[in-house]
Amino acid sequence: MTARLDRHATTELPFAPPAARRPDWRALLCGGTPREVLARIVDGDPLGLRPRIAAALRRGAWLMDADRVLLRALALCARRGASYRGRPAIDEWLEARVQEAIEDLLEEEHAARAPASAAFADLARPLALSPERLRAACARFHARPREEREAYVRLVLDRRPLEESGTDPLETARRARRATLALLGGEGS
Repeated sequence: MTARLDRHATTELPFAPPAARRPDWRALLCGGTPREVLARIVDGDPLGLRPRIAAALRRGAWLMDADRVLLRALALCARRGASYRGRPAIDEWLEARVQEAIEDLLEEEHAARAPASAAFADLARPLALSPERLRAACARFHARPREEREAYVRLVLDRRPLEESGTDPLETARRARRATLALLGGEGS
């Protein structure tokens, strides 16, 4: 089964959307140490975290390494799995772990505590940037209001016309410009 990222996506994903696949949370999360739980959930994405992460990154207009978010979400699920008892519903609980993973990584990014991930190195090389400079650019971008990040993603990354923004085209362009300036090291204001 394949799923689309959103109604404008042209790439299909090789996995089912979260609603189509309900994980057997008892078999995966209950019993054993966090290390044992992690061993059960890391291979093959039985919790369906990848599509949840893709959707959350898209919703928040976050420029983040999805694999890094996945690893953090897996660790959080393993650590908190033993105390999960079916409430809230598994989908809601997993969404909360994904959000928590994103928030943790944003906090680390802002504090510059963690080294730049391999994804930063891969992206920085063709741009002639150091991974640290690219990470700093992403941190500035993530500090911008959501509307600005969304405008940037819509216009620059998705290459959608201003007229499709659903808001005032001039304001959308201004928002995207402020986000672009933040990425480039300007104030963005």
